[in-house]
Amino acid sequence: MIEKEFDLVHEGWIPVMTKEGTIEDVGLEDALVHAHEYLRLASELPTLDYALMRLLMAVTYASHREWLDGIDNLGSAMSVWKNAMDAGRFDESSIKGYLDRYADRFFLFHPSRPFYQAPITKGTEYSAAKLIGTLSESSNKPRFFQMVSGDAKASISYPEAARWLLHVIAYDDTSAKPTVPKSGLPSPGAGWVGKIGPVYFTGDSIFQTLLLNMPFYNMMRNEPFADGEAAWEPEVADVSERREVPIPESPIELLTIQSRKVLLKRIDGRVTGFLLLGGDFFQKENALTEQMTAWHSTKEGGWVPLRHDPSRFIWRDFNPLLLERNEDNNPGVVKWVSRLASRGIISKGKVRLTTTAVTYSDKDFVATGIVNDTLSLNSQILSDLGKDWRVRISDSLDSTDQCVVAFGRFAQNLAVAEGEDEKSLDLPKMRSVAMEQAYFRLDKPFRAWLASIDPDSDSEDEKIAEWELQMRSVLFSMAEDMVKGCSVRAITGRDMER
Repeated sequence: MIEKEFDLVHEGWIPVMTKEGTIEDVGLEDALVHAHEYLRLASELPTLDYALMRLLMAVTYASHREWLDGIDNLGSAMSVWKNAMDAGRFDESSIKGYLDRYADRFFLFHPSRPFYQAPITKGTEYSAAKLIGTLSESSNKPRFFQMVSGDAKASISYPEAARWLLHVIAYDDTSAKPTVPKSGLPSPGAGWVGKIGPVYFTGDSIFQTLLLNMPFYNMMRNEPFADGEAAWEPEVADVSERREVPIPESPIELLTIQSRKVLLKRIDGRVTGFLLLGGDFFQKENALTEQMTAWHSTKEGGWVPLRHDPSRFIWRDFNPLLLERNEDNNPGVVKWVSRLASRGIISKGKVRLTTTAVTYSDKDFVATGIVNDTLSLNSQILSDLGKDWRVRISDSLDSTDQCVVAFGRFAQNLAVAEGEDEKSLDLPKMRSVAMEQAYFRLDKPFRAWLASIDPDSDSEDEKIAEWELQMRSVLFSMAEDMVKGCSVRAITGRDMER
């Protein structure tokens, strides 16, 4: 009989940063009971921190179900949320009572209900190297981060395996095959979190971060959330392969969706590999229980999650993240924090918006890298009073884009004027590289400018003019440097055939 091993409630496996700046591995109970004492999650990758955060949010929702009970409108939801935030910490008895009730479901190894796993007997078999998110390596695909090698990737410790289990279920690529070839089973696609463009706010502690990203009201559908079951709550674990399920209406269900059915293997106290099946999935269109992604409209009038473009800084996606225009719909967490700011429930000052994601190759077959970026801005920009500011900032970014395009054309024309053989020049690439360099040079000053805005005391006209002047100064300086580096031929020009 399989013995129970590694109690995730009490044994350390969740890396947190203390107020002294040290990193500690704590259990699930400690991470929530003392969430107000820890600064942030501090695991191996930002994407892993996000997977851990979703688990902590799910346990918090589930252990404090009284928060959402009886909420029938946005006003009551904000009042209940304010009381939770004002408490300064999560209710210890609620957390301990809930985790005690499901204590047997939080063992990494268990005779019938191993945590976040399914007792499957078949599936694609992988080594520990595939489990480690910094490797994402299988027999026929290269790793995209090499942070461990040799014996260190042949097996991993239980704490590591518990963390990476969450990561593979959240972000797994589409390479796993059905157990029966040509069975007609549908493809579940990438893990649910891999299909969206995760967006969340970071607070001054884990407690604040969790609550800021836990709306007590469905901001995307303008209705109360439904209750539901976390993946570990049902009496019997589901082992079905590639099962299409209805779009979850409960944040508890959504945050713990089992996009993959996994069963870990162990030898002598180490995890050596795992079995994997395509798991539960649902249609991504109009899956509006998900609050932590921006959305893009479809031709049919629905909404699909907007993934992050790894080539773009977060501020270049100002519209879909912070200003609803035409085809874009802001994330639910942004709508929520905007309402809190408008009601004065969150204090004036800086808020930090973070994006993170795994990126994939064509058809999500291979994980290729990660995206992680953070933007600081005054909370009042998100409020109702800040709407004009958001519009003006968006318009200024449109102007910035036009100037960068013009700079790219200038760089291209300069190359043509200097080039020996126009046909040998890759002009589109030259223009693209010049534009990338321009955005890179504008990145730091734009972030500093945005963070400096105080809607209570600043003039919109003056602050917008300040950015426009700074932006043009950067581009003119770059253009001047390019000209200084050219030969006389580029200055005098040459005849060209058209």
